Amino acid sequence: MNRKMFRSLIWILILQLIIGPAMLLAQTDAAPKTNSALETMLNYDYKTYAGKVLVQQIREDLAAGRPIDMNKVSKELTGKPYLTQVAIGGGSEVAANVLQYGMTGVCPPYGMIAGAIIASTMQAFGGAVGYESSEAMKSGKTQTSKQILGKALSSIDMPEFIGQTTGGVIGSMVGQALIPIPIVGMMIGSIVGSLVGSAAVNLLRKIPAFASAFDAMQKKWEKIGKSMMENEEPEPATDSPQVTVTATADTTSQSTTTQPETNPGSLMHVAPTAADSLASENGQ
Repeated sequence: MNRKMFRSLIWILILQLIIGPAMLLAQTDAAPKTNSALETMLNYDYKTYAGKVLVQQIREDLAAGRPIDMNKVSKELTGKPYLTQVAIGGGSEVAANVLQYGMTGVCPPYGMIAGAIIASTMQAFGGAVGYESSEAMKSGKTQTSKQILGKALSSIDMPEFIGQTTGGVIGSMVGQALIPIPIVGMMIGSIVGSLVGSAAVNLLRKIPAFASAFDAMQKKWEKIGKSMMENEEPEPATDSPQVTVTATADTTSQSTTTQPETNPGSLMHVAPTAADSLASENGQ
């Protein structure tokens, strides 16, 4: 990688770190559904999540009239939960970018389109799993990998994801054409295109027909994620008190049923009968 490309990638990272806080500030006057979608997108990208943490701390400190506590921000961003999110989300992002770049030269432009779709999907799901894993560590609750994956899936805004993916695919192609630097033009175009696609979905949500269609799509998608979480619920124990009591009651019932067979009174009743039978035979 030459020096010019490296500088370009650094500027891309800076651009992403600026976009996150800017989008967070834009949530003030946005609709609740838009806020939720933006919140999810900011949380699932480890870079914009870092910007969100910084902006929120600055807001809180300025509102309280105290100096900005950067130690609190540093503690949040160097803790094990966030580092886990970076490892999972960042790893999926690197793998996605390598895959997208590798497929760019395969049967153009179809390789670029397929690579952009796969890369966008890998980043979205990797970021979601990374964030939910981080939240599980913060809560201290023991969760299986399937439960974390189910929660990540159900939390993804599918219409928003489709809009970002579509915008990212178109943007990567346009960016590569306008900026003929390998990877750089494609990545810049993908970032800008994703933002445009997200904004387009939020505008379409204001139209009742699209809003109802998006809600139906989201409910079906959430059902898939929740079903994965429900299937991981622990099964009830077989040695519960209720089962033990029932078994004890059955044993007592069986003992009561078999008790008359060993009753001395019954034996006394049988003995005279046998003696009478013997006396009758002798008499004959």
